[in-house]
Amino acid sequence: MEKIKKYRTLIILAIVAITLIVLSLVFTYSDNILNLSDAKPLNQDWVESETNQVFDLPYDLEVDAKEAHSFSTTLSDDFKHPQHLLIRGSLQDVIVKLDGDIIYTHDLRNESKSLPYASLWHVVSIPEDSNNLELSITLHSPFKSMSGRINTIHYGSINDLNVHIITNHGGGLILGVVTLFIGLLFTVISLFVDKMKNNDVVYIGLFGIVVSLWMISESKTLQFLINDHYIHASLSYYMLAILPIPILVYVKRHVLPKYNKMFSFIVAYFFMLFSAIVILQATGLVAFFVSIV
Repeated sequence: MEKIKKYRTLIILAIVAITLIVLSLVFTYSDNILNLSDAKPLNQDWVESETNQVFDLPYDLEVDAKEAHSFSTTLSDDFKHPQHLLIRGSLQDVIVKLDGDIIYTHDLRNESKSLPYASLWHVVSIPEDSNNLELSITLHSPFKSMSGRINTIHYGSINDLNVHIITNHGGGLILGVVTLFIGLLFTVISLFVDKMKNNDVVYIGLFGIVVSLWMISESKTLQFLINDHYIHASLSYYMLAILPIPILVYVKRHVLPKYNKMFSFIVAYFFMLFSAIVILQATGLVAFFVSIV
């Protein structure tokens, strides 16, 4: 009897769960699941414009930094109807032509060098009756390691493309949001609960927040949340640069207080490093990608 009293909450929850499962199997009516269609791949039979090399995506070409290159394919009968392309640019300018006419451009070459490059999703509208027309894509990047990178390309309706991104990259976003919640929880508790105000758990919370923002930025879903080019281009680098600071402060104050001066010097070093990275990009001298790598 005492054991039943001890575990009565667990027993009640188990009874509720079993009842729900059994009755759901007995009283069925129809299939009510929502079927979400995914985007279709457009990854085969691309032709490099200069060498006529045929390849499938994803693919890496040997291309120098700041060298633009183009590749093309012929659109199938699916493009009798209006479609949308989903192109992932990896720190690249993207120009799309249909039958020789430019239909989309994202090109920073004539912009200020202070404007950082970002890895972005590009959604391109393809009009009806475009089947059998030549689709040509030109990529350019100021970074050699990104210049020849060609990611997979998909097409479909806007909803299809959104489903594709969420299905393939939503896990990273969810993990980042959960980590952000935990970091905020630690921070709030340490600031407002009297018994914890002086134990600096806030720094662990801040570390979790920094990690979570980096995870969200790297999840390839940030464009769903924020419409700001600079944040898309800089958030990951900002977080990487300041990542060691909160945990170093915590270690300095609570784990190795006798090395206070050494840790203060290290924290100051990382803060100066962060400042230098931001200033070098803002002045156009060194890009985020180069300074962090």
